[in-house]
Amino acid sequence: MADAAPTLADLHARLKTRQRAERAHTPQDLSLRVHRALSWLGRAAREADDPDIRFILLWVAFNAAYAADLGGERLSTRAELLDYFEKLAKLDGQTRIHAVVWTRYSQEIRILLDSRYVFQPFWAHINGEPGHADWERRLKAEKQHILEALSRRQTARVLRLLFERLYVLRNQMVHAEQPGTDGSIATRCAMAPQSSGPWFRSSSSS
Repeated sequence: MADAAPTLADLHARLKTRQRAERAHTPQDLSLRVHRALSWLGRAAREADDPDIRFILLWVAFNAAYAADLGGERLSTRAELLDYFEKLAKLDGQTRIHAVVWTRYSQEIRILLDSRYVFQPFWAHINGEPGHADWERRLKAEKQHILEALSRRQTARVLRLLFERLYVLRNQMVHAEQPGTDGSIATRCAMAPQSSGPWFRSSSSS
């Protein structure tokens, strides 16, 4: 039987211990980024009641870790994001990222990537922005790219596609860009296939 997945609190404790052990030999700018990312990760671990707040806190932690490499708050270009995840995949000597993508959450990732509700051109069309009437064609083309990445087990490419979709979700929450919801992750997931909900619940739970 596989070991239970570590909680956010467990991950924060492990990473904090490692950071304390290595910070004396870490460049100051990197040390500061790691400190900020771990601070937000710790705050997310303590948020037990509201999965939406936890999601936002986790996004801030991610942003603190990658911002200096990819240009601040913007998600950056696809090429830059792919390059970032390729670096992470190469450094993943124990294949932990690979296991998360292809074992623990493979089905949930597929469902999320298949959903129009986290596809930005769909919402641009709903909001009446010109030039997005062909969102269905774009989504179909995107799904072909997704199927290719999944079939070839291209971890970095799948992560890039996944975080583009999560960025749409983040914008919906932070900027209230999505109409007709009460602002909760549960509501947004209910709009997509039902099995997408448990992923957000399990990945947000402690």
